Amino acid sequence: MSLTEKQLASLDRSAQRAVARRGDGDEKLGLFIRVAESGIYNGKPLYKALLKEIVFLRLHDLHEGDLRIPKGTPWSKDYRLYEGWCYASQEYLANRVGCVRESANRALKQIVMDGYLKPRKWRGKNGSWHKQYFPDEWAIDEKIAELSSEAS
Repeated sequence: MSLTEKQLASLDRSAQRAVARRGDGDEKLGLFIRVAESGIYNGKPLYKALLKEIVFLRLHDLHEGDLRIPKGTPWSKDYRLYEGWCYASQEYLANRVGCVRESANRALKQIVMDGYLKPRKWRGKNGSWHKQYFPDEWAIDEKIAELSSEAS
C-alpha cells in the first residue's frame, strides 16, 4: 500500500514535531504549540488563550502591497514594520476566547507587564486608541525553560 503525497507530508510533519519535542535536533516547535504545551499561565485559562491567539494571529511572510496590512496606521507604509505583529482588536480577541473586552483588556495588560508581549499603540482618525501586540519569543521561551526546570 502506498501513501498519497498529502499523507506523506502529514507523516513528515508529525516526525518533525516528534524530533522537536525530544529536543535532539535542530527542529523547534512553533511558538503557538510551545505556549499551548507549556505551563505558562496554567490556572489562568484566559491569559493563556489570549497569548495563544496573539501568537496565532501574527502576520508573517509579508510583501509590498500586502492586503493584510491595515490601512491608516503609522506603520502601514512599510510592510516590514508589521512582520510578527498582531493587529487584532481587543474586542476581536475577546470574542475569539469567549470573554468580554474589559476582561481581555485587563488580561492583556498583565501579559504585557509579564514581558510576553510588546505593545504599540496609535490614535485612529476618529480619535480612538488602538493597540497592536508583538509576542516576545525570547521571554516566552525563557519562562517555558524556567517552568520546565521547576517541574523536573
